[in-house]
Amino acid sequence: MLGRTDAGFTMNTYMHVTDAMQQNVADTMSNLISEKEQEKRKSNIVKLNA
Repeated sequence: MLGRTDAGFTMNTYMHVTDAMQQNVADTMSNLISEKEQEKRKSNIVKLNA
């Protein structure tokens, strides 16, 4: 799928990604999305009060 002729190259390149690293990325993305949603809600409240 990646256009590699040697599956070992792909495995050696990406196997270092651990479950903890994946969880860290997922948590970071979740926090960013939550922050943006909170900003959007605050903006909507300000518009309603204006």
